[in-house]
Amino acid sequence: MFNFSSTIYPIGLDISDTNVKAVQLKKRGKKIKIQAVSRVDLPLGIVQNGEVLKKEIFIKCLQNLFIKPIFGSFHGDDVITCTPELKSYLELIPIEKSPNQLKDMVEAETEKYFPIPLNEMYYDWQIIDEDKSCHNILVGSSAKKTIDNYIDVLTDAKLSIQAIEVESISICRSLLAEEGVNPKKINKNYAIIDIGALRTNLIIYSKNSIILSISLPISGIEITEKISKTLEIRPDQAEKAKIVCGLDKDIAKGIIRNILTENIGNLITKINDGLNFYANKFQDRGPINEVILCGGGANIIGIEEIISEALKLPTKKGNVMTNISSENAEEISKKLNITHKLDSNGLSTSGQEVTIIQSDILSYSTSIGLALRNISLEK
Repeated sequence: MFNFSSTIYPIGLDISDTNVKAVQLKKRGKKIKIQAVSRVDLPLGIVQNGEVLKKEIFIKCLQNLFIKPIFGSFHGDDVITCTPELKSYLELIPIEKSPNQLKDMVEAETEKYFPIPLNEMYYDWQIIDEDKSCHNILVGSSAKKTIDNYIDVLTDAKLSIQAIEVESISICRSLLAEEGVNPKKINKNYAIIDIGALRTNLIIYSKNSIILSISLPISGIEITEKISKTLEIRPDQAEKAKIVCGLDKDIAKGIIRNILTENIGNLITKINDGLNFYANKFQDRGPINEVILCGGGANIIGIEEIISEALKLPTKKGNVMTNISSENAEEISKKLNITHKLDSNGLSTSGQEVTIIQSDILSYSTSIGLALRNISLEK
């Protein structure tokens, strides 16, 4: 009479130069819950610019990822992964209606919009909307070299690849109610800023669709290196200082605040360039209504306020559990807590150790979005 069985879905596998994250979901009735979460940090040089350079070591890291999860346990060997934004392109392309085959027209336009030759990329597309004279086509592409590298490595790791998609799509799927299993027609325009260790991505989402994605040359590691050199402290101490001190003007005589302010200022300049491009090219879609932050860099204390003030837009941290049942959300978030301790060492005006606890859940937006893919397709 009653069916209490659960369906377990493929693992969302997020590969970066510094770590690999994995999330698996299960569905029971209408409730989507987390089955397992894991993360493994990668030694320097294993993955570089999105390419796995040392296959054997990488595969050993993957084995540890699945054997020692942070939460739950993984089932099966099906995975869904994505290509890094630096090696991917995503843009809404208008194509005038004509008697010609739409597929051929998309192929011809794709060559004009993306900076790599058609024979060096894999691409896919879908019609987002249309009017009497034009199709609006969302085209995503990735370098063949990157995808072939992932296929080779993950196949050797005895994993079954169900899909490889552009990272921006995964991020939107985890953060936006519009992309849920029961999508809401909110009709808002978002600028999503994914602040990562090696790069920052700006995603423009308008009227229930991604419009474009831009990779920005701003990284968390660069900020950490600058703090390390300026204060003459180890990189691990500098990383803690960045997180613990944030934009506090009283710690380290405001030096860390000044470094962060300078780098965030550069980031805001690049974001403004992207927003101006959107405003000029897609005038009919209206202005951006809200800025959403995700990625590890979104945990910097005070970053929402400084970005909001500079862009004159409401700004908030994203909720990666937007499209997942909240039943075990708090438990998962606590499992991902990281305690950051910073001894005085001239950094604290009080001379005392400074300690904060933060959840690392914002850095799982991509892996959660990947894990949601097959559930989303069921709608």
